[in-house]
Amino acid sequence: MTMTMTTAMAKTQGANDTKFGHSVPPEGPHTITTHVPGWNSVQGLIKGDVDLLQKVRSIYPRFGPFGVVAQLSMAVHKKLGLSESQACFVWACPDALEKTRQHACSSFRDDKDRIKDASEISETVVRIKLGSDTLKLHVIIGPAANRKAMVFTWQLVGSGTSTRLAQALLPVIDTSLEVVGVGAGDEEESLPEGLPEGDSHVALRRRILELLQRSPIDPARAAQLRPDDVYLYPSGMTAIVRHHEAMAAYRPGKVLCLGALFKHTWLQFSEGAGDGMKHFGACQDDDFISQVGEWLEDEYRDGRQVSYCFVEFPSNPILVSADLKGLRSLADKYNFPLVVDDTVGSFANIDVLPVADVIITSLTKSFSGYADVMGGSVVLNPSMPRHYGALSRTLASQHRNELFAADAATLVSNSADHLARSTILNRNAAALAETLARATDVVAGVNHARHGGTYANYAAFKRPATDDFAPGDACLLSVDFADLDTAVTFYNGCGFFHSGHLGAHRTLAVPFSYMVYHCAGEEEGRYHAAYGCRAAQVRLSAGLEDEAELVAIVEEALAKTRAAVAAGRKNGVEAGNGVA
Repeated sequence: MTMTMTTAMAKTQGANDTKFGHSVPPEGPHTITTHVPGWNSVQGLIKGDVDLLQKVRSIYPRFGPFGVVAQLSMAVHKKLGLSESQACFVWACPDALEKTRQHACSSFRDDKDRIKDASEISETVVRIKLGSDTLKLHVIIGPAANRKAMVFTWQLVGSGTSTRLAQALLPVIDTSLEVVGVGAGDEEESLPEGLPEGDSHVALRRRILELLQRSPIDPARAAQLRPDDVYLYPSGMTAIVRHHEAMAAYRPGKVLCLGALFKHTWLQFSEGAGDGMKHFGACQDDDFISQVGEWLEDEYRDGRQVSYCFVEFPSNPILVSADLKGLRSLADKYNFPLVVDDTVGSFANIDVLPVADVIITSLTKSFSGYADVMGGSVVLNPSMPRHYGALSRTLASQHRNELFAADAATLVSNSADHLARSTILNRNAAALAETLARATDVVAGVNHARHGGTYANYAAFKRPATDDFAPGDACLLSVDFADLDTAVTFYNGCGFFHSGHLGAHRTLAVPFSYMVYHCAGEEEGRYHAAYGCRAAQVRLSAGLEDEAELVAIVEEALAKTRAAVAAGRKNGVEAGNGVA
């Protein structure tokens, strides 16, 4: 069924009626959210509480095979006659074996999980007839005792079997799956790599181009974009990974990473292809550009080139907008590509073509908007010619389609109302930010594109307003509290859905920084808190509800927080390694 604002909202009334571990309604085989009410429940999931994990009925698909995808794995496991001591993962990408060995055997894994001998991980290539197409799939097999290490590849590469592909394959596994061989062979090589492309891929590229070329800051730049400049992927993480591989081949060197990064992005840059990363966190500092410039000068003086610069604009979860114009000047001076992830800002609100060599976007978020499909894109900017030609050739030579046609079709249908939804998301996030900013008695600070001191950087790349759409300040914000206990009180008393996603049809709350940065040790927590990712912080992603309803929910949560602070109550939360 095609999702619309009307159908989505009609079926999603009453967050308190949703049970722990279920998705934001309407729930189905493709939903990507998990309702986790209560800060202690968040802690329990992070620690692997078995009782809580058994109650989970919906997860973000990139976090591991689940639901229909797990059923597919079990069906393939049975069809291949594997033993209970073996685990298998089904991939469409040809480098799945290489990637699994890279990540499952990495020194970055815990020693108890890590697979010490790469030869314990093997590959069986199969083909399956699906309609008029014959698909070539790669089944990666390893020790079941080390399944957790193999799941890291699923998380860090992001191109494991999608729920729609698994749903399509399940009915034909018994009758259609045929083993081609272990590794390469003549018959196996005759099959094309990757998944078939079709009309939905063409339509999706067209939709992305339409949005990039709609109301541009510089029409001449936008007019140069062509469909071949748009590369599609099954998730935003895969887009980051495949682009990173192309850059590593084109320009070896460190990646210059700026501001807040998601944990898996950080790990990819640290242990993936290339020479590691250099990170500057505090993009909001007045001397940020000069700090980066001094480091670049030292690197180039010593003969070391930077592969590229990666920055989210604005960043998740602290909504800092880096000085892209200053970074463009540094990129020109030191001859490196500037790569901007515009997922939070979105195609609707911002236009970074005047400064970015490459634009990376998670289509899973507000582009799709209904939390029921994954996707990602990389767009090369032909109006930045210095690196465009070589990077275009490299990316094209490496690209194999990993986005299933049904997922592409869902992204096309969901994004048809992207502008209309963005109007509501922008409005609701702004209202929440203003409400929280006024609550200075319990709120220590609000992080939002318009709040926090870097708005001028963001505003410089807002698209010109048109009759049908006035650009806004995106759907995301986070709120800081003086201490962890106050943050816990607010989170526990906040009547939104509690889930780690953004850009959905319903408003979501999650202690994002605590989950991502503050549960791996005090040193890591202090590092990320220093530039704004504090443990005592709750992230909010505005949805499509009525503005007054959302404000009332926040006001109620603030009232509960005030009462708790006044009474001096504690919440019993384990502070753990959190750094306020």
